[in-house]
Amino acid sequence: MPIKFSRKTSVNGYIKALWILGALLIIVLVVQSAGLPKKYGSLFLEQVFKQPLKIAATYAQLVDSFDENLTVIKWLGGFDKERVYLVFFQNTAELRPTGGFWGSYGLLKVKDGAITSLVIDDIYHLDDKTVKALPQKPPQPLAEHLQVKQWFMRDLNWSPDFAQTARLALAFYRYLDPRGSVIQESPQSQPLQVDGVIAVNPSFISELLKKYGSLEIDNQLYEADNFLAKTQFQTSIGFREKRVSDWERKEFLQELADKLIAKIAATSGGFSLDDWKDWQHFWLMNTAQKNLLLYSAEPSIQSFLVAKNWAGALRQNPTGDYLMVADANLASLKTDPEIERKIVHQVEVGDIGHLVTTQITYVHHGQFDWRTTRYRTYVRVYVPLGVELKSATVKKANQDVVVTDSIKVSQELNKTVFGYFLSTEPQSEQTLILTYVLPQMGPDNYSLLVQKQPGAGRQTISLEYQGPQAVSQNNWPGQYHLNQNKFIGDPVDFVQDLEFNLNLADR
Repeated sequence: MPIKFSRKTSVNGYIKALWILGALLIIVLVVQSAGLPKKYGSLFLEQVFKQPLKIAATYAQLVDSFDENLTVIKWLGGFDKERVYLVFFQNTAELRPTGGFWGSYGLLKVKDGAITSLVIDDIYHLDDKTVKALPQKPPQPLAEHLQVKQWFMRDLNWSPDFAQTARLALAFYRYLDPRGSVIQESPQSQPLQVDGVIAVNPSFISELLKKYGSLEIDNQLYEADNFLAKTQFQTSIGFREKRVSDWERKEFLQELADKLIAKIAATSGGFSLDDWKDWQHFWLMNTAQKNLLLYSAEPSIQSFLVAKNWAGALRQNPTGDYLMVADANLASLKTDPEIERKIVHQVEVGDIGHLVTTQITYVHHGQFDWRTTRYRTYVRVYVPLGVELKSATVKKANQDVVVTDSIKVSQELNKTVFGYFLSTEPQSEQTLILTYVLPQMGPDNYSLLVQKQPGAGRQTISLEYQGPQAVSQNNWPGQYHLNQNKFIGDPVDFVQDLEFNLNLADR
């Protein structure tokens, strides 16, 4: 039974309903990743989520306050009218600015908190229309390093700001398939109104396997730590042994999906308060780590998502320092799981102001094989608007190469951007070193906002700061060292956005 909302329902009830919506989005990824037939989309919901939806309705009836969260969740869940979302499934093994390569997409329809339709398709089927209908030129780095003359939907997530990417994807989709004729068996008689865009990363699958246990298919055990690697092998190489065509290579995953559905259904007979806490933690962790990105075409809803940092937006730090490193794997197969990134951010305050040196080290732990090759990335480093680049160097094998003149300097999203193409061989490492001067900053403190790129795997960040004033307080999340006016923050795992402040003593 769908959830019904009234003006007397409190925000607490609706937030619990939002967690349910988050769980439904997780199911979208499960269905897609497992190659589940279209008809199972609604069946999955009916079998697994009837009870949680009833509980959410019960919570909603217990309380009687009303605020902006009501409007947001009613809108997202389609409680006033059916909502339609364009969903993109991001392969983080092939990193792109918003999280990963878009290999598949789907249309998700939600009404009264329930999925009414879930249809998924290979994005190459849509891109087949792009060749004929939309000869849009791609960004220069894509054209050069992928050797393409058109901008395809699968490469559309070039901006690391998900809202900008989502708006572009909507425009492409409305032009290419306005009635949903490519993906739906029964196309709309009128142009399809798409209300928002969702991007999901495959980390959800591993989390579900942690919760519900491993699956065995054809004497192969799929567990949380090997699920993606094994399915990648079967869809890249294993299918050929069975003489399955490229377009049908995911058929073996249907049995896997059926078993996963059965296991979840068997353990979802009722939800306790502890279950709700688990789902709350699951939702907040995955949105913080950007495994799920949301965009709404309704401005007021989008503002809410941005404020919650659920929208994958590039944020502002108007009086402080800012850093975001956005990599784009360009023709490097599925190499990203073998790449380790180490970011070192050094700030020295002197006569010319805040002189910053940012070092980004790529360590390639892999070997040449069917999924791994040299790591070819077009990296963009986003820094405060108005930054002046002093020098750029690439360090590898005890050799420093000055590349200042090869750095593409531009402005985007109210930021200065440094762009450069790097290629790192297996079992080697190299470091891009950028030195620049920040715009004028206040004398009493230093603040730094570092945003994580969605989908980026193993990476650490460390900070060094030295100035004329002693450091009095700081909120570095790891071990640190103080020596009067010098601060050193040891490397910490960089899994979500980091906001850091140094309070400086009076001179």
